Amino acid sequence: MRGQIGLVSITGASNVTGCVNPIYEAAELTHRYGAKLHVDAAQLIPPESIEMMRRNGCADWRKR
Repeated sequence: MRGQIGLVSITGASNVTGCVNPIYEAAELTHRYGAKLHVDAAQLIPPESIEMMRRNGCADWRKR
């Protein structure tokens, strides 16, 4: 598989479900196979102050 994939693109978090993707693990895996990782992190920077709690492996976004 090495050399067949040059770029992996993921979202940092879903604005629909609130799930936060494991970007550090994704970086480790893509770099192991010689690919580059692109992360759309726009949803990780909220416009409001929030409190993040974990529930079922996903983020539960609640306003403070």
